[in-house]
Amino acid sequence: MGEVEWVDLSPYWSEMERLAEERSDPTSGYAWTRRWSPKSHFYGLLGEKCFSVFSGESVDTRLLREGDDGTDFEGVDVKTSTFVADPILKHPVWAKRWAPRYVLSVLDVGDRRGGLVGWSTGQE
Repeated sequence: MGEVEWVDLSPYWSEMERLAEERSDPTSGYAWTRRWSPKSHFYGLLGEKCFSVFSGESVDTRLLREGDDGTDFEGVDVKTSTFVADPILKHPVWAKRWAPRYVLSVLDVGDRRGGLVGWSTGQE
């Protein structure tokens, strides 16, 4: 992995944590509640926020009861890894929805920072 340009995620930490808890609340009706833990939602939202800082696009904070269309941003699905030394882009092969492009964000939880590592097309 090359040099990562780190973004301080501290200013967004509480907001992303709150959104993750909302998405994990079994009474919310959020489409992925049964498969994801609050930590999964939290890390994913932090990765999206990292992409948002670099791209200038806003994180979609809506609670979509039926889930999204497989993307977090226009044509982009952000995947987040907490393996700072060796982040890996993963997407389940059984997924019903595939994005045109995937972006890998790495999250350093201890230092509350994130960075973008790379991207891939949905066909790769």
